[in-house]
Amino acid sequence: MRCELIGPGRLDYYIYNPYATLIDVRPEEMYRKIHITGAYNWPFSELNTFEGYRKFSQYFADKRGIYVIYCDMGVNSMIAGNNLASMGYRTKSLVGGISGYKGDAMITSDSR
Repeated sequence: MRCELIGPGRLDYYIYNPYATLIDVRPEEMYRKIHITGAYNWPFSELNTFEGYRKFSQYFADKRGIYVIYCDMGVNSMIAGNNLASMGYRTKSLVGGISGYKGDAMITSDSR
């Protein structure tokens, strides 16, 4: 199984889909400044280890849902998405990362 790529225009569909979980793999500082509504922060540096994937699979045990992963530019989310897909997760990676998303579902530190 491979991670599917999705464009920024398709992201809103997943943001409001009850069967989708958004995972932000950027560092926590970046997540706190700006992130997409409903996204969980699971930094790539923590996720991209054996222990990190083990913890992820414990926290997100349900593999029937869709996991939409994004980072800043799209590279780390693709790596994480492919690794999770090889573990049986249905994953999608946001092409261009959060930098390419221009939708209304952004939360900034100013909007809290």
